[in-house]
Amino acid sequence: MNNSSNDFSYFTAALNAVSSYKNRDGLIASDALRIVNEAAIPTLYNAVTISLSRALRDSTNQRFNGGPAPVASPIAYLDFIQTVMNKICSLARKDLQGKHTEEFDNGIDFTQEHTDMLGFSVNAEHVAELVNEDWRILTTVHARLGQKMPYLNDIPLLRYHARSTVLDDGTWIKTDVADSFEEAIAILDENAVIYAEEKQASTEAEDNNIDFTASNTHPSPEQLKTTGDGFRANVAA
Repeated sequence: MNNSSNDFSYFTAALNAVSSYKNRDGLIASDALRIVNEAAIPTLYNAVTISLSRALRDSTNQRFNGGPAPVASPIAYLDFIQTVMNKICSLARKDLQGKHTEEFDNGIDFTQEHTDMLGFSVNAEHVAELVNEDWRILTTVHARLGQKMPYLNDIPLLRYHARSTVLDDGTWIKTDVADSFEEAIAILDENAVIYAEEKQASTEAEDNNIDFTASNTHPSPEQLKTTGDGFRANVAA
């Protein structure tokens, strides 16, 4: 295990994770990952700012010349950086949990799987240090993106964690706001509990609504063929 945190960052893993999202954040992340493979693009941070420059160009060209649409609206890049920062805190939280407890299922060590996905491993005391450094750099990136859009009057600060929520009147506000990694962990822990409770309630409601006495709930011969031996034996009995 590495004890030095100087050469490591959660940013790359977070960007790769966000690139799988089926929304504008996923499109921006995928675009940055494509750009970084071009010649003379030193880092993914530079690739993100170049992606915005191209989005600004394409947005202007589309408006005045009917050209193709940009990857995303330029203003979306600011929320994108917040999404990546949220993911950094989520990955780091899971990393910390894995360093305190081993997680095995069917013989697979998922903590090692998480480490392999990150591409590095540091001792637990360095995790917050890495997140703080990621936040510092992304704050600079966020500011650079804002400078490219001088027509914006109110640019929100980059937080360690923040979620955009729309009110009933259509107003967008920031919720689940954290100004430190510790606060972000507390929010993520609370949300994890809420999610688990909602998932359990949904599962129980689904089970509760099944009419096991109805004729259409009895498995067909075809269904039995794909069911485990234990269940098949119970039905046969």
